[in-house]
Amino acid sequence: MQNRQWFLMLGLNAEGERRVYKARLEDRVQAERLAEQLEFDDAATILDEAAVSRIGRYGYGFQLVFQIAPEISPADYGIGESETLQAA
Repeated sequence: MQNRQWFLMLGLNAEGERRVYKARLEDRVQAERLAEQLEFDDAATILDEAAVSRIGRYGYGFQLVFQIAPEISPADYGIGESETLQAA
């Protein structure tokens, strides 16, 4: 089992509405799959914890977005440990 880290996902959904979510995931592959499940467009931004921290040094915008973004459970979208192990 890998360590999970926070990912922040920002983008437009299929209806063109702006969406922001955060989730604890094992890797970027899972984050991209979750963004697909959430029907984000191809231009969605996916940031890991380290990127949010680096950006936060230059302004509090992303730190604030990260703090108020609703947390979603990857398991609700069929993404989890067993899914990652099957792919390997």
